[in-house]
Amino acid sequence: QWSLLLRQACHLVEERRQQGEPLVWLDGAFETRSPLSYLVHPLVQKNQANLLYGPKGAGKSYIAEIIAYAVTLGMADICDMRVDTSRPHRVAYYDYEGDEDAFNERLAAISAGCDLYGVQIAYRHLSTPIADCLFSIQRDVAENDITLVIVDSFVPAAGGDDMMKSGPATRLHAALRSLNVS
Repeated sequence: QWSLLLRQACHLVEERRQQGEPLVWLDGAFETRSPLSYLVHPLVQKNQANLLYGPKGAGKSYIAEIIAYAVTLGMADICDMRVDTSRPHRVAYYDYEGDEDAFNERLAAISAGCDLYGVQIAYRHLSTPIADCLFSIQRDVAENDITLVIVDSFVPAAGGDDMMKSGPATRLHAALRSLNVS
């Protein structure tokens, strides 16, 4: 009996997932739309997948950590960016490029530069694509009230070296959107 109920429930969930979002008719009338909501204005929209792009060595990891630092501490302004301080935020940083020591060293430098200490950012090194470890990341987000997920870096997180094909990028984007956080 339970087996049948579970199969039916799984079938209904999968059916709903495949239906996707409902069709919405838009007419370009912006007064009916709500304004864009930012976690960090103008870089990070709330509850959206956001991409920081630049050449290797441009400092994207530092920028991401500065954002994580500011969001975690609830700093209203940092580097001409406005941070949402309407509630406390917790950040998880999923890293494909570095390790705990490199991350912590950058965090210590940021703390010293701001002369503010005591920030805690959840960190995990990953080696498998986000979509393949999504369940554990969803658990991290839910259990720790994470509001900002930072993934460093796109290609390994997507799980494909051939980014000329859309499959890996599409899987990554879908996985990140399912988290319903920034």
